[in-house]
Amino acid sequence: MGRRKAEEKELDVQPVLVDEKYAAAYIGMSLSFLRRTRMEGTLKSRTPGPRFLKIGRTVRYEMAELDRWIDQFRGEDSCVPVRMEPLPSRRGAASSSRYA
Repeated sequence: MGRRKAEEKELDVQPVLVDEKYAAAYIGMSLSFLRRTRMEGTLKSRTPGPRFLKIGRTVRYEMAELDRWIDQFRGEDSCVPVRMEPLPSRRGAASSSRYA
């Protein structure tokens, strides 16, 4: 394998640590939510934020930790498909309504 191919292969790695903007987008929460939960910690009746790393002045989030944080809110029935019932026809509903 040539040197150029080896360098290209190394660049195709998924990040382990991400910045706060990426983390907020990944978990579907606002950047201010992450900042507030870091500063305030866990407060009663508030959603706790994901665990983070502070490296010098830099804040980073581990992708695995973000996945664990999301999973804690997943309910037991969250993967069960929901069967949708068809809506009643408007024609039948109009005869029994006040507009008949």
